[in-house]
Amino acid sequence: MNLSRTVTLQGIEFEVEFDYTPEQKEVRYLANGDPGCEGIPESVEITSIEFKGVDMYEFMDYYGLIDALLEQMEDDRNEN
Repeated sequence: MNLSRTVTLQGIEFEVEFDYTPEQKEVRYLANGDPGCEGIPESVEITSIEFKGVDMYEFMDYYGLIDALLEQMEDDRNEN
């Protein structure tokens, strides 16, 4: 699912769009005894980063700041 959020990193607000896939729990066996399926961990893939309407994705990626942005998003989520 495609979502967006304002994320503050080092005092600067970025508009971040991302694809979020929630965790899917492992199911070992179905009710009829058939094999189930492996679990899938949740994932977040950032698709767009903007600052004042300017696309910052390549800049953030070049300087290795995507992980910092993801960590900040996780911290913000844990605070709520």
